[in-house]
Amino acid sequence: RVHMLLKIFGCLLIFSGCGGIGFGMGRDYNARISQLEQVKKMLFLLEGEIKYNNGGIYESMKKLTGISDNIMTGFFEGVIKDNVGTLKEAWQFNIEKSFVADSKLSKEDIAIIEDLGNTIGMTDKETQIKNIDHAMECIDDNIGELKKGKTEKCRLYRTTGIAAGAFLAILFL
Repeated sequence: RVHMLLKIFGCLLIFSGCGGIGFGMGRDYNARISQLEQVKKMLFLLEGEIKYNNGGIYESMKKLTGISDNIMTGFFEGVIKDNVGTLKEAWQFNIEKSFVADSKLSKEDIAIIEDLGNTIGMTDKETQIKNIDHAMECIDDNIGELKKGKTEKCRLYRTTGIAAGAFLAILFL
C-alpha cells in the first residue's frame, strides 16, 4: 500500500515537473518577445538622442540610463562604466555580461546588437542613425516572426510538457 502511494506521488511529481517545464518554455518565449521590444525601444530612443540632441554616443547612452529599467539600461550603464578600451570593446564585453547569461534573447538576437556595436561610435551621425535603423529593422523582423508563431509555439510547449509528463507517469506506474 505504501509502495503504491509512493509511486503515485512520484508520478504526480513527474507529471507536474514536465508540465512546469512546458509552461516555463512558453513563458521564456513571451519574455524573449518582451525583451526584444525593450531593445527596440531603447535603440529608437538612442537614435533620437543622436539625431536631435547632437550628443555623442556616450552622452546619449548616459541620458537613456535614467529613462526606464530594462535590459538595455543595464547594458548602456555597463558600456559607459567599462570604457577602458574602445567603444567597440566595451560594447562587446557588456553583451556577454548583459545578454548572454541574463536574458531570454537568442544568439541571433544578440548578434544584431553585436553587429551594431561593430560600427556605432566610429562613423558620422548619419551613418550611426542608419546603422541603428538597420538594427531596429532586424529586431522588428524577429519580433514579427515570434509574434506570428506565438500562439502555436506556446500551446505546443505546454501540450508537449503535459503529454510527456503523462507518458512518463504512466510508464512508471
